[in-house]
Amino acid sequence: MFLTWSLFTVNVILAVFQFLLVGAIGAILAIYSRFGGEYANSIRWTRQGGYPEMLNSLYNSWKSVPKSTKGAMVLTVFASLVASLADKGAVYFITLAERQTNASFIMVNTSQFVPVSAGVRRLSGWSTNIPYGADIVEAMVKMINDTKNIPEVVSDRVYIPQTSEYEIGCNQMAVVALETNITEHPQFILRSEGCMVLIFGVSVGNKPLFANATIINRSNGRWSIAMPFIPLQYPSEIVPIAVLGNNSTDLGAGFKLGGGLLVSPQDGIVSLPYTLTSKGVTLTGETLVLSVTNMPFSTSTVQRFRNVSIAIFDDYDDLFQAMEASVNNATFRWSTNLFTELRIANSTIEALICYSSGLPGLMCTYTIIRAILVKQQDLNPIIAEARQGRPLSMETGPVVSMTIDHTVAKVNGTRQLISLSTMKNATFEAAHYLASLGQNFYMDWNASQLYIIYDITDIQSGLEIPFWIMLCIPITMIICLGLWVATECFMDGRYTGSLHKNIAMQLASQMKSSAPMVMRSKVDPLEFEKVPIVATVT
Repeated sequence: MFLTWSLFTVNVILAVFQFLLVGAIGAILAIYSRFGGEYANSIRWTRQGGYPEMLNSLYNSWKSVPKSTKGAMVLTVFASLVASLADKGAVYFITLAERQTNASFIMVNTSQFVPVSAGVRRLSGWSTNIPYGADIVEAMVKMINDTKNIPEVVSDRVYIPQTSEYEIGCNQMAVVALETNITEHPQFILRSEGCMVLIFGVSVGNKPLFANATIINRSNGRWSIAMPFIPLQYPSEIVPIAVLGNNSTDLGAGFKLGGGLLVSPQDGIVSLPYTLTSKGVTLTGETLVLSVTNMPFSTSTVQRFRNVSIAIFDDYDDLFQAMEASVNNATFRWSTNLFTELRIANSTIEALICYSSGLPGLMCTYTIIRAILVKQQDLNPIIAEARQGRPLSMETGPVVSMTIDHTVAKVNGTRQLISLSTMKNATFEAAHYLASLGQNFYMDWNASQLYIIYDITDIQSGLEIPFWIMLCIPITMIICLGLWVATECFMDGRYTGSLHKNIAMQLASQMKSSAPMVMRSKVDPLEFEKVPIVATVT
């Protein structure tokens, strides 16, 4: 049971609970002392001396008192312990808790600085780093509901980007690889049928010779492309480029900032694997989503391609095997600088790309692309009202929404292998999460305004207390209070009071006072108001 009580309130209640329990033990002993025989009062008075006195009395009297008296003494010790520790036991079952209340939703509109790099517009500040294998969707949610991105944020309020069910309107895309001028080079159209078009290419800083390319369709969905380049002086990291479009909108991903120049490639990972996402709305209300994961690596020599690949990735699949054969073919490599192995399935592309222009070894990357087209959805009415009914903005070029780097750790000095299936799943999950945001996450690129609908709840702090404790403690307190009051009201004070009170009652008439009262006393010999309490034994 959740209660909005403070710890102080609970501690006060438990203190009263313990106080009444201890009082109830005294009341029970008062009844016992009235009817329990000649040892009963001694047991009750011994308890008032504390645990050491009770235990010493039990030890010293073990052989001289009846079994029933010993049993009563043991029960008194045990009951006293239970009464003193019961509140601590109850605390064990009480935990701090929070609950969400006042569920509602809110629209947040923020101005976005949109820098342009290589013709690509991207949201600034929407990047993060996650451990390899971590939940990429969780990272994306944290980016969106980061309170730093929410103006006039309310403390103790949870902001969750609103998602909705969606229906995929297209699961087949036409694919154009490496070259966009399909009029002059139609051979780069690998697949011509589809309700959206994906243009896939790479940037390596060299000039490609498209007319001299060799394109082989190895099987359904499997392609190999070899193409010469005019090499530049300095080789650079491969940057895959993916542009997804229909008749009105283009989305881009693969434009990663920070790729440096490499003069001499080494064996291993060139930079952290990363996932780029892009989302846009067409003029007809359809949503285009693109997710691209890139894993760049290099080899010091061509011959080390297999060993390096196996040391980095957990699966040496058919793309790697085909690439190994191509790059180790000296005759083929002499006239070719760029090698691409592609696997296309519905709206997914996996590509392994390597080039050797001006290098002793290879620059490579393994890229996974996932594209989604969501059926037409109406713009969220709250966002539509905030935009004053303006028509949907048209993306005039590639855009990037989020960037997520995957940190690959070392375990016992050995770097983790990168699982291609894990990275593929991350790519898919990122795309489908963006699709689930639908029109609730809308970027007006022309106005540099981002509109997000959040589900909001307020956090209420309190305590989680089991129902049985909530039931037992009040009932026990009522019983203990009733028992204690009854004994104090209806029993003779000689059975409810201490030994000191009993002595005071005997001396009250002599002192012309009412018992109990404070009296002068001596310990040796034991006397109160100069009256000996124990006769001297001779």
